[in-house]
Amino acid sequence: MELRAGILIPRLISCTDQSADVALVAGGALLLGGDTVAIEITVGAGCRLTLEDIGGMVAYDGEGQSATMTIQVRLQAGAQLSWATLPFIIADGACVERVLDVELDEGAVALIRETLVLGREGEKGGRVMTRTSVSANAVPVLIEQQDFDGSAPVWGHLGAERVMDTVLLAGVRAPASSIDLGAVVLDFEEPGGLARWLGRETHLSPLDTVWRDWALA
Repeated sequence: MELRAGILIPRLISCTDQSADVALVAGGALLLGGDTVAIEITVGAGCRLTLEDIGGMVAYDGEGQSATMTIQVRLQAGAQLSWATLPFIIADGACVERVLDVELDEGAVALIRETLVLGREGEKGGRVMTRTSVSANAVPVLIEQQDFDGSAPVWGHLGAERVMDTVLLAGVRAPASSIDLGAVVLDFEEPGGLARWLGRETHLSPLDTVWRDWALA
């Protein structure tokens, strides 16, 4: 196993020959205007990686400068990744581009939870462009781009809500899961699925149940 620290510091919690639990700790304030953060994750064939965030992330007022976060995930044959990220908050004045690129080889499985929050308490939130690309065996599973601006909400998109909670599963079919009214589940043509909920407060999200059910897959 190889861990490289930068503005995010990986800490090994436990490991075996074929599995590891790793915590991600911020080495400073994230994200500031002008920051460019790149995270690269590779899980070897037949191995399992569980990632845990220690503390959420805030994109602060960039004072006219944008920030970029790029996450590249590569899972080799039969590899597994489980990553339940903590809320990513887009504060007033922030302008952020967030890119997630996931590539799966034969038999690999990825389970990722992301929670986007526009604004801290009492704020409307800044601007964020999110782009997600997932492929399995070089076949596209999901390609999605969304643009949000807390000061200019768009009805039918995020609208008056400020939280978008998402659970993404790729590599296997999403099992049936009982979820509360207001959340939706999309089954992909390729093995995988996406559960999403829009709301006002993160603690109201019903996706904890989906996460547990899909983790068993």
